[in-house]
Amino acid sequence: MQDKTRQEYLSLAHYFFEEHMRNYPTNHLTNVIECLDGLAKSYRPDYWRRVRKGIQLYLADHKRFDDALKVNQHKNPVSTASRKNTIAKQARIKQVSNNELKQLSAKLRVAQDKALLGAVTLANFLGCRPTEMWSLKFTDDGTIVIEGAKKRETDDRGLNREVILPAVLTERLKLAHTCLLSELRTENESRHKAMRRIQGRLNTVCRQIWPKRKYQISLYTFRHQISSNLKSSGMDRVELAAIMGHRTTDSSDRYGKPIKANTANVLIQCTEHSSLQVRLKQKYSPPSRGLTQSHNI
Repeated sequence: MQDKTRQEYLSLAHYFFEEHMRNYPTNHLTNVIECLDGLAKSYRPDYWRRVRKGIQLYLADHKRFDDALKVNQHKNPVSTASRKNTIAKQARIKQVSNNELKQLSAKLRVAQDKALLGAVTLANFLGCRPTEMWSLKFTDDGTIVIEGAKKRETDDRGLNREVILPAVLTERLKLAHTCLLSELRTENESRHKAMRRIQGRLNTVCRQIWPKRKYQISLYTFRHQISSNLKSSGMDRVELAAIMGHRTTDSSDRYGKPIKANTANVLIQCTEHSSLQVRLKQKYSPPSRGLTQSHNI
């Protein structure tokens, strides 16, 4: 672990003890764990794990190795309880190379599966969610409007956004969208059902191309890939969040990794109106304050 990362963890531990345990003796591990559990409902699971890691490192620095091990093994009571009645999240490939895209596109052209090829094309260039593909709107001025699938009436999640691409590519995407709509067999057919059919065919085709793989490329793979490409290009966090359809920048901060980028040539941009809807959240940086002797650690 790099020293900078270690210090960030320890800073979280300092803040935890000063703000939440100032009136409790911290030499008893039970008090520490009870306080940590009490904060589980108000902390995001990933932030809770970071605080736990900070406490573990702090205890180890103070030669309390057994306590540090117990803290590290302690599970989040909220997320653990919620997972008991849920189905395990499907494993996904989050990276697709340009060569893999060429192989997949060639296979779909031979199979003449225009609807699936259209979906892959839209996912590759727009990075939109599969359910957002159906309602795409192409305006006369070349803007593509994407209705956010996760947008709520409270306006605290999801984002309707407008994106811009080169004119030639926009025309290509318009044709791809028309091909995708051909998958709807009747006017009243559920779009969810049609998309499941498309994703099923994509999985079948990928297994034909790469039969030895445990997990195959999905439409969401392209969404992760374009996020990685955007980050690698150095794009502003707010614009990146708008393109991905995230209401806040903290969601995009956890989506995609620059190291997985396959190109730095990003063609997609969002309008200023879309960027203004994103709330910028600074990465958490608690005050770096040492513990007072009253903590008795």
